[in-house]
Amino acid sequence: MLRIASSGIGSGGEMRNESAKVFMAMSEQTFFVVGTAKAGTSSLYEYLGAHPEVHMCPHKDVVCYFCRDWGLAVTEEKYREWLLPPGDYKVAGDVCHAYMTDEAAASNMHRMFPDAKIIMILRNPADRAFSMYNWLIANGYEFVPTFEQALKEEGLRIARNIRKDHRLLQHGGTADYLYFHSGLYADQIARYQQFYAADRILFLKFDDLCADTEKVVRQVYSFIGVDPDFKQKIEIHNEKRAVRSVRFQYFVRRAAFPFFGPRVGAFLLWLNTKNGRSLKLPPQTRARLIEQYRPDIEKTADMTGLDLSDWLAS
Repeated sequence: MLRIASSGIGSGGEMRNESAKVFMAMSEQTFFVVGTAKAGTSSLYEYLGAHPEVHMCPHKDVVCYFCRDWGLAVTEEKYREWLLPPGDYKVAGDVCHAYMTDEAAASNMHRMFPDAKIIMILRNPADRAFSMYNWLIANGYEFVPTFEQALKEEGLRIARNIRKDHRLLQHGGTADYLYFHSGLYADQIARYQQFYAADRILFLKFDDLCADTEKVVRQVYSFIGVDPDFKQKIEIHNEKRAVRSVRFQYFVRRAAFPFFGPRVGAFLLWLNTKNGRSLKLPPQTRARLIEQYRPDIEKTADMTGLDLSDWLAS
């Protein structure tokens, strides 16, 4: 195991020379799960964090350190403290789905960690878009009552920059309202392939994670260089919730949270939901989206080597 010494940060926030060498050496032992949203990144974060040879940066999807316009305003020294704190561990990682959609994240990441390993887990973009819509209404960030209407309004929202209006930056929501556009993976992947060699990027399918979670987790462990035989409990993370009233959830988030605080606000959100159930994506909407995504899916398959033919099935 590599030990990161507790004396890593010098006075005045300057890194000592010896510490700088350690951090540079750790570049090869650092990995980033960059997305995509609603494709199992929460589960991967839990499975990775449970491994005794892995340290995970706290505040998943909140820090968004490498993003251009989103995340917490922290210094490089503070981020390194979170990512590479004192202790015995073999590798360290960060999980943030905004790193996939943010146009500056890949270059910023490479500048600081040029030898890091990158993990991308991809999901059928039509299903992912609908899952994102469900997540946003369940958590009170979306007020448009139907997914189809939200798709129609996406262009207007981009023009109005509604993302900043609703202050989603603290949730790593670079593309939360961009249901369709954030599912165009090819350009997002290309940004990382520009900076990282093929053997430094692992592409996964959400479908495979669901079908054989243990196998995929072992694959991830092997890729980052830790014991793949470590056993842990496999369970559902970030479980689906069905919303009784979209507008009530939105009201709670906008009014109750500021007035009553996050604890009461979260309880009110929970009261308006049902566990394990969610809306169903209409077949005709899904088929239309698949056709719109088809060129990008085919390009993504060529870029990643993944078999995505099942995504194109009606």
